[in-house]
Amino acid sequence: MFILSGEYYILAQSFTPTKSILTKVELMAAKNISATYDYTVSTRDDLDGPDLTSNSQPPNVFPTDNFSWIEFDFEDISVTPGSTYYIVSYTENVTDNWYGWGMKVGDVYPDGTVYYTTNEGVLWEEKPDGDMTFKTYGQDNSALETPTITGETNGKTGKTYTFCTDTAVDPDGDDIYVYWHWGDGSNSGWLGPYSSGEQICADHSWSEDGTYIIKAKLKDDYGAESDWGTLSVTMPFSYNMNQQSSTPLFFRILQRLINTK
Repeated sequence: MFILSGEYYILAQSFTPTKSILTKVELMAAKNISATYDYTVSTRDDLDGPDLTSNSQPPNVFPTDNFSWIEFDFEDISVTPGSTYYIVSYTENVTDNWYGWGMKVGDVYPDGTVYYTTNEGVLWEEKPDGDMTFKTYGQDNSALETPTITGETNGKTGKTYTFCTDTAVDPDGDDIYVYWHWGDGSNSGWLGPYSSGEQICADHSWSEDGTYIIKAKLKDDYGAESDWGTLSVTMPFSYNMNQQSSTPLFFRILQRLINTK
């Protein structure tokens, strides 16, 4: 935001991330000596959409005699590399509450454009003859390994059994969620979060005899998913003896011999 010719400006810079997790941004910024309200920087995937994440800094962080790099370390978010996002800066529309975000004339950043609004976002206009000064920071999201499922592989219908994944470790230390599919048409949905390095267990029972393929997959806070781990479980068929089978074998053989005469 800055004040120019008595108008209140909100500024935005589009950019295309190269990492799948956005962690923070830095702006070359300054303020006037009378600024009293925080300066907020947010990230959006649509200029007219909600903030995906944001961070505010107080006036005492900003210089008044020159521009300096100011860090906005917000909550990490998952982004799609190559897609367009927007850094949006704003503060309270109050007299003498002035901040400036440095701009470089010329198309110094070909993957983005400057936008501004003088009516608090009702209408955005493009300013194509320059780019705002900014730095983005991010990291790639590491894939999760396919889980190994342990538990009983033979059992009885109606009895509840416990199944566990092996120790689930996220390479980035993120929290983990698990999805169980029980092979009988039922599933758990996403359960969690669980801490990285934790063994994850769940209970299930089957109402009919048969062989079932249990499946489990993991995902982290940022949506990276593992492949499905599987385990085959058999609920043995029970042999129900009929009423005749309660007759001792010797008498059944004898009865058969008599009936053949």
